[in-house]
Amino acid sequence: MSWLKYIEEKVLKQCQEVETFVEAVSVLQNNTVRAAIVPMLKMPFDRDPEYHISAVLPVQNRGFYLHSRGEVKNLSLLGVSHTIHYTHDFIPDYIREFNKEVNLIKVEEQVGEDYDFLISSRASEGAIALSKQEFVPECGAGIYAAVCKKEDVDFRQKLKQYHDEAAADISNLQRRLMLACKEYDLRGILVEKDNSAHLHGVVAYVKDGLQYVSHSQSTSHEFIHFTMAKM
Repeated sequence: MSWLKYIEEKVLKQCQEVETFVEAVSVLQNNTVRAAIVPMLKMPFDRDPEYHISAVLPVQNRGFYLHSRGEVKNLSLLGVSHTIHYTHDFIPDYIREFNKEVNLIKVEEQVGEDYDFLISSRASEGAIALSKQEFVPECGAGIYAAVCKKEDVDFRQKLKQYHDEAAADISNLQRRLMLACKEYDLRGILVEKDNSAHLHGVVAYVKDGLQYVSHSQSTSHEFIHFTMAKM
């Protein structure tokens, strides 16, 4: 993972990557390590306050987003005669949320410079190439939290130097949007800032089929309100 290069080796040796917050608590309770690296999408909202997020680590390449282009909506209609060739490990879980039939095959190399995977069909020699700009990841995907015991003040201070404020801001906004949308059957949430610091958000949810809404504005003021107004 690319966050490894941000953390000095002497600090990294005292960290352990885990898959869930429950695992993080376990390794910290056992004093196995002083920090657990947890995917933000696995961090509960009502977590034990004795375990502190000491740093939000830089956003990873999440690989895919989702906009309202026809071929993207048609992903839910692909059947056993189609195959998706993918490179990112989290693609299968996302696809299976709304499509149980399409074939999934992992490939070791990037499909192309501008694409993350290809959809091929037995009925056709051609393939549809889908870019990074055509998918919505699960809320928090690609962002990691370094979790420590609250009492371990010294190590928490060490981890502060690796904290990415921009990633933290985006994570907080995504999670607030997720909470606001709890009545919806969510499939993914993406919030990003462009080079001009403008916010762009996309929400994928199920309501009479897979639906997408997008919203952009220059500040975070009432960003969630205006995004939800379109749902």
